[in-house]
Amino acid sequence: MLKKLRIRTEIGVDKEVTFDLTQDFDLLEILSLNLHQTDVYPKDCSEFGVICGRVIINGGFGLPNAKISIFIPLDSKDEENEAVTQIYPYKSQNSRNEQGYRYNLLPTDPSYTGHLPTGSFPNVDDVLLVSDVKYVYDKYYKYTAKTNDSGDFMIYGAPLGEQSLIMNVDLSDIGCFSMVPEDFKLQGFPESDFNGAAFKTGSNLDSLPQIVMMSKSVDIRPLWGDDESGCGAAITRADFDLRDAGAIEIKPTAVFMGSMASDTEKNSVNKKCKPRRKMGELCSLVASPGTLESVRFTPFWKKEARPDDFDFLPGVEEEIPVLERFDIDGGFTIDDNGAWLVNVPMNLDYVVTNEYGERELSPDPTVGVPTKGKYRFRAKPLETTGSARQRRRGAFLIPQIKEYYREEDFNVTIPDPNPLNPGGTVTLPFTRDVVLSSTYYFGINYFKYTEAAINMGELIACKDVFYEFRYGRAYAVSQFHNHWKARAKDAFIGVKEIAPAESDDCGGQAVKFPINTANKNVNFAIVMNQFITRMMQYIWITVYWLMVMICSIVDLIGVIWGFISGMFKWIGCKLCMAWYWAFSGGQYSHCECCCGGNNAKICCDISLGAAFSCSSIFGCLHLRVTKYPECDKCGCYTAAGGGGCISDCYGNCDDEGEEEDDYVNCNGPSSEAFHLEDGCYNIKWDNILTALVGAFGDDKGPTVAISDWRKRENLFRSMCDGLMNYFWSNNWVTGFLYAFQFKAKVKPDSDEDAGFKVKMCEDLVAFHPESQNFYYRCTPYEYDPVTNTGTFRGGAAYDAHSFNAWQLLNPVGVLTMLRDLVSVTPAAGANRSNILAPTTIMDLGPLIENIGEICVETGGASEGCSIANDLGTTSFADPGDFMFDAINEIVNANDGIAEMINLRTPFQRYESGGWFAGDGKRRELNGGMASILSQFNEVGSVEYESPDDMSMMLFGADVTTGGANIGISPGDMWWTAYNLGWDYSPPGETTPYPGGGTYWTMDTFNSPPGYSAYGSPDWVNGWIPEGQQYWEDRSVGCPHVNNFDSIQLTVGLATATTSNQSGQDIRDCLNIYLDQTSQVVPFYKWDKGATNQFGGGYGSDDRYEFGDFMTDVGDIAQGDFQNRIAWGVPTTPISSDQMEREIALGTGYHFYFGLVPGSTSYDLFAKKYIPLKHDDDIYL
Repeated sequence: MLKKLRIRTEIGVDKEVTFDLTQDFDLLEILSLNLHQTDVYPKDCSEFGVICGRVIINGGFGLPNAKISIFIPLDSKDEENEAVTQIYPYKSQNSRNEQGYRYNLLPTDPSYTGHLPTGSFPNVDDVLLVSDVKYVYDKYYKYTAKTNDSGDFMIYGAPLGEQSLIMNVDLSDIGCFSMVPEDFKLQGFPESDFNGAAFKTGSNLDSLPQIVMMSKSVDIRPLWGDDESGCGAAITRADFDLRDAGAIEIKPTAVFMGSMASDTEKNSVNKKCKPRRKMGELCSLVASPGTLESVRFTPFWKKEARPDDFDFLPGVEEEIPVLERFDIDGGFTIDDNGAWLVNVPMNLDYVVTNEYGERELSPDPTVGVPTKGKYRFRAKPLETTGSARQRRRGAFLIPQIKEYYREEDFNVTIPDPNPLNPGGTVTLPFTRDVVLSSTYYFGINYFKYTEAAINMGELIACKDVFYEFRYGRAYAVSQFHNHWKARAKDAFIGVKEIAPAESDDCGGQAVKFPINTANKNVNFAIVMNQFITRMMQYIWITVYWLMVMICSIVDLIGVIWGFISGMFKWIGCKLCMAWYWAFSGGQYSHCECCCGGNNAKICCDISLGAAFSCSSIFGCLHLRVTKYPECDKCGCYTAAGGGGCISDCYGNCDDEGEEEDDYVNCNGPSSEAFHLEDGCYNIKWDNILTALVGAFGDDKGPTVAISDWRKRENLFRSMCDGLMNYFWSNNWVTGFLYAFQFKAKVKPDSDEDAGFKVKMCEDLVAFHPESQNFYYRCTPYEYDPVTNTGTFRGGAAYDAHSFNAWQLLNPVGVLTMLRDLVSVTPAAGANRSNILAPTTIMDLGPLIENIGEICVETGGASEGCSIANDLGTTSFADPGDFMFDAINEIVNANDGIAEMINLRTPFQRYESGGWFAGDGKRRELNGGMASILSQFNEVGSVEYESPDDMSMMLFGADVTTGGANIGISPGDMWWTAYNLGWDYSPPGETTPYPGGGTYWTMDTFNSPPGYSAYGSPDWVNGWIPEGQQYWEDRSVGCPHVNNFDSIQLTVGLATATTSNQSGQDIRDCLNIYLDQTSQVVPFYKWDKGATNQFGGGYGSDDRYEFGDFMTDVGDIAQGDFQNRIAWGVPTTPISSDQMEREIALGTGYHFYFGLVPGSTSYDLFAKKYIPLKHDDDIYL
């Protein structure tokens, strides 16, 4: 065992520590440092000394990475050496080099990615490789050190006597507590001292807030000696306390951001809980300014007896935390744009560095660095009216996940139905659930919070009610957006009409909200479009058959005329040949010269075929599909690689005339059987013979093609007119609170237990009588006092029953009324058990994205990872291109003239029907498409775009095809999906025909088949290196199932770049590595409908399973919000090898930070915490 001798010292007090070395030792210990006995050698007096100390901030925290040096002035000899003076011109501490830097110890290279260094201290490479720099370093920076993680330093072999000791520290480079510009601004530094979210750099170090420079004079004593020689053993102590320099202190905060919006005018929920249809429309929402109040734990504890009305241990004294109101910036922090970004001060777990260099909790909250804070917030919109019958907006408690209740017995007295007891009454006992108002308590009385939450330790551990913030990290509010629905298909609570028709879109007035489904809209334009497209179908079919009759005559005349003219040419040719044979010695070749122009002879171009045809006169019939979402017609172009117009119709293509029509060049749909190429139907005018031949051939025929055109045009034109009501439902969104309006009336009433009589929708809103505040309800939670645990039960469903007098006129109506009296029937598509509107907080990771490079402590700012800089204002992805390909694939899979495709086809998810369908119509997007939309709107996913025609033509081909000389031998490399840059494959490559088999859309109109002919070796080569299954998963496909169709596709995740993390890294960061303070939340699992891969198929309950949220009573799942491993179910992306039927549909991956473009909470965050990478960058 090593023998250790510890030298005790008092930090910040001792200047010299003497000690007795008569005893034997191996290690000499002082602070967190040590000297081996071999470093101390016996002489009468040592010729050098040892100086050690600590750099402290906040009165007791050791500061890492501070630079310490004994200043050595430039000597007269080196002053004559220009090479030396260029590097080290410092005769005094205030001397400056050619760049204007005074003497400093700060590095020239960054310490971590994103760090902005400012200094002139030589870097390691120059010291090792440049002789002059090495000379200067060895001579003038010889006595230099930097503090360790405890803030301690030691300079061994220091020159004796009076010396100048220099300390430099860059507060943006001090490990875990490295500061950012906003930390300085919060302590009063002006904006002009910084470059936005970045520090300034430059040679004037005294003007840079992040740089602290101190010096002191020290008398260095010999390390070794004896009393007889007059130099007893001593270690010189020199501590630097940044308070002595008046420097800034570390006052750690966490960033908390979010936003809020609400409805206006009459868009509200009535007292019977029925929402208006227009509420929640994105373009009608308004930003909600308001207050953000807070209650927090203090560092202090006290003993207090549990209330007598508690069920568990009433009257028993318990040690509880002392709470306090602490409204950041007075609480008025939700701005006029409905956004907030507050710096949450840390006030718990103050850390100091003890004598041994160990970090420990400080008993004094005025000393040390605080590292945590436990907060509860109340976000409350400002009311704009004062009427007692006003439409109101409630408040959100953050976090508030669980709602507690108690069972209450009550009696109902009704007339006695017994005819023997006329005028009598009967009392019937009932039980009902009563919400505990303590759920919605917001205050500093610890025991006024719900007993169940206290018993389960939820408050102390911050698993609900309070949330634990950690220093130097970014956080955002999260809310569950529940699909509360009445009978009408669009009478539900939620953000809707997110991507409406262009005429109804508010453009840049509102940031787009994420999308995870849609339902069917109907308006006048859509109705008229159905009528017009149907009429046009009949008109074009009639025109076609009329043209068949006309073309039969025209083609017959062309044949006759061609035969007659051909015969005349043939006779003339023979006469010519006879003339030359008879009179020119047989030189009849003069009759056969076909040189063109004036030299053409009579025997050239003899043909007995048709002189002209109907198509050569009238061209082709071009029917153009409307491209969604551009809402322009696809052009019939002759462009190489596909442009819509096929060669049989050249002559009247859209790019061959003098006038340019306003068409777009589409990339699909294409179908050889329909003569459809890139959105253009090319229908040739047939005569009666070709029409009959075509009817028995492989082509679908013009009549079916025109019908197919109507199907597509009807759907896409209607989509452009607003058919799709895109909305969000039944999942969590981070960054946004939807404060929907509701009707409520409150008046004092002494007869009521609470002292108020309140009329409101109790299913959605809770009234707290003590504070007289309305709150949006969180998730009802069933607590078991025996096990001290519970489960999420959910709220009751909205009863969608409706009655009218006509029901009395038929037996079915009477039976329906009788059924409705004793049951609750949710509306079609409504939840049967409602999660309602719980809130929690999401950890987005450290503010300094790469702080993990200089900070490794557990639980500190670097733990986990950071995605704060990788988000945007919204995770919305435009659905247009995907929906265009998806609808086309549904039409492709139902391509017969008898297979009906209409506006209802995409909206058949669990649709009600039959005589007893009194719950309305759902008309919601098929689950396959809805789940894919949800995945596209997740953070980290790749936006959908199918490959262009040219890359599809190259697919599978040898890269040297066409004579390309690129230094690669033929057969060594092919054009693959990977090197063509595909994120997604062309749609439909695995779509089955109704009769079986597969086809590859890219083959269309390749004659001979292109390099990528389906199943060919080159086609197989095109799938490398990932493989065919990988790319087939990334193709929009539509399994054909009895005219009811669901789309399947694996959504891709973004790959990493030099500036951004990969999509998988972001997801793992969110839901694996940032779980230290995460809370358990409820969510709905997504039922894919089958255990096979993407799901779908025919269900056992006579409904077609397309995927849906599982909202039945007992179906509510729960999981740690940021710990995906604990969920028990897989998450997205859904792929062909995912065999589980139930999944978490992107829970935790959707973001929205505010309504007003440029003024969202994320915009506020970016301006304060994300440095611009280039001078011309702007914040978007």
